[in-house]
Amino acid sequence: KRRIATAVPPGGAAPAAAVLFAAVEGVEGAELDSFSADPGSGVRATVSYRTYQDMDALKASVAAAGLTLIDTSTLDDNGRVVSDVIVGAGQ
Repeated sequence: KRRIATAVPPGGAAPAAAVLFAAVEGVEGAELDSFSADPGSGVRATVSYRTYQDMDALKASVAAAGLTLIDTSTLDDNGRVVSDVIVGAGQ
């Protein structure tokens, strides 16, 4: 199951990137800090945002496009929330 969660979503990395970029643009104050796509580790990113509730908005936006956003690590960084995430196939 872990391998499925990290696989590049159907359609490839470009559509997953577009979905993630749109989700980040839709949350005021959110930023995409890093992005990578690899067949072995999937589509991964680091996003920063204002409040913990913003992650719920990001997840909802990605889910509306038929994908999942899995939060693998989150921390507070000088008043901002920073999360490492994986964009995966919808469930």
